[in-house]
Amino acid sequence: MHIERKMIIILSVLLLVAIASLAVMMANNKSTDSLVVLKSNSINKSISQEPNNIVVNNTTSEIKEPLFQVIVNGVNGGDSERGNYILTKSTEWKDLWTKMNYDKSPIPALPDVDFSKEIIIAVFQGRRYTSGYSIQISNIDEKANGITIFVKEYSPGANCITSQVLTYPFYIVKIPRTTKDMGFSTEEIVVNC
Repeated sequence: MHIERKMIIILSVLLLVAIASLAVMMANNKSTDSLVVLKSNSINKSISQEPNNIVVNNTTSEIKEPLFQVIVNGVNGGDSERGNYILTKSTEWKDLWTKMNYDKSPIPALPDVDFSKEIIIAVFQGRRYTSGYSIQISNIDEKANGITIFVKEYSPGANCITSQVLTYPFYIVKIPRTTKDMGFSTEEIVVNC
């Protein structure tokens, strides 16, 4: 009877932690009104710097659709290192996908990307030791002289309840193939709970 009571208490605590983690993840999806901006920086890591053959036409007189399409995002990306990547070849995409899913058996099917017309942009926040972290490509701005990829990295504030669990936040999109220079602008944001 005494052991059953301890198990009930342990399970209750785990349930409360899970609910608190869910609340933190939902808070991460709130509007930016409840966020405090800490700092901005630029990170640019490119796997391939080879020239591309197809250029994206830039017409300023038309209303343009978003430049990117989300492929996949989440908190279990499997990449312990923080980094931003521009992938221009299917072999690079396959290598990254395998690295991200090393702990899954079988590895999920590789999402289709037509590298003759598209490239991939992937951002990783790196290993985090609690829940409450996330990363997002919030915008991609194309100008005549280049493309800026805007990234937001969210972390839990001091008053947030988080679970003691390893997370690997990531966000991966595809854009039309281009020869323009690309750079990253990263904004670190603390979520107030």
